[in-house]
Amino acid sequence: MLKMQGKAIIKISPSSALIDEDIKVLIEGLHPSVDITLMCRVKEQTFRYFSWAYYTSDEKGCVDLTTMSALPGGSYDGLEPMGFVWSQKQEPGQKPGCRLVKHDVTTPLVTRFYALQGLMDPNEGLQSVNSGHWLAHTLYERSYMADGVKRIEVRDGRLVGTLFIPSVIYFFSGNYVSHYCFAKDKDLIQEGIQYLLGHPRVRKPFVGIIGVSKGGELALLISSLCHQIRACVEINGMDMVTLVGCTYKGETFPCFFADVEHIRETNEGLFMRDVYSHVTPEEYKKCSIPVERGQCDYLLIHSGDDQSMTPIATERIPKRLEHNHKSNYGVLMYPEAGHLIEPPYSPHFYSTYHSLFNNLTVWGGTGKVHNRAQQDAWREVLHFFRSKLVDKVQYLQNKL
Repeated sequence: MLKMQGKAIIKISPSSALIDEDIKVLIEGLHPSVDITLMCRVKEQTFRYFSWAYYTSDEKGCVDLTTMSALPGGSYDGLEPMGFVWSQKQEPGQKPGCRLVKHDVTTPLVTRFYALQGLMDPNEGLQSVNSGHWLAHTLYERSYMADGVKRIEVRDGRLVGTLFIPSVIYFFSGNYVSHYCFAKDKDLIQEGIQYLLGHPRVRKPFVGIIGVSKGGELALLISSLCHQIRACVEINGMDMVTLVGCTYKGETFPCFFADVEHIRETNEGLFMRDVYSHVTPEEYKKCSIPVERGQCDYLLIHSGDDQSMTPIATERIPKRLEHNHKSNYGVLMYPEAGHLIEPPYSPHFYSTYHSLFNNLTVWGGTGKVHNRAQQDAWREVLHFFRSKLVDKVQYLQNKL
């Protein structure tokens, strides 16, 4: 493999990082005031993603992403030290609409960095990388699991899920949740909560729950009915039971079917923002989630440019709680963000393939603004869970 000769080097610090942590990228050994293309590539299973940005070295022949702005024309521009992550896009020649999702979180996400000579368009840059023509090259690993965390499969009766065990357990991922659209028996979720509370490594007596989209709806429903849940984060979900009704301890919760007439099909994909926007008061009363029955605090996170779900829940839930003399909620609204609010720096995809609809679904949002929302929401979520779960447990233990 032929490499361009030179003294350029890409330095990244710290030596390793978690997926939500900032890293510093510094390119040294360039000639002063030269234009370069920084290209970053990620491969997850068989899917390939990349980002590219344009920089001009300073008088010392350096490019420091923490202090220097990317020139216009790349997948990101401006002062964006982590832009190479959140602006990742699919490489050409693949099935469109495949979002970057890490399937095995026990292994790190590997990013390959390339410094290329001149300002290259994306295709030219990929060709240069594939042919081994670069000024500098390195790779960097970002982990989803901190040191000491163990991943344990759970098979206990009807329960099928995964425990992530640090010094104290705060997270349980249930595989039964991944089929929420068709799981009518919500008593199974209660079994999962009891399993957690019975685990010797769990700080009792409080449990938190978080969900996005349909998962946000499920989080609202379960936290409203299970009094062991004391902190609920709902992200761009509905405050009604939708698609499939369910039962819990003998109580039936009917569902509201999506109004498919209000799905807008375009070349970009399906716009489904309005499928739940035309619910009558009678339908809402019948299918709404009884959030006022919950014993938890709620954090409601919604996006103004969500093209998959109407943010009306952020209006109805506070009114419903206040009508019942409750103020146990907080609201975060991000006017220009899209539907999928994920951990910070998760690449933004305007639309991706949705297997339920066998089509592209439009999520909305724009990369830079959406990334800002994810960063802020992540800080707020961590603070919310710590204050409602960790700090509260420590307070009670100190009193005892």
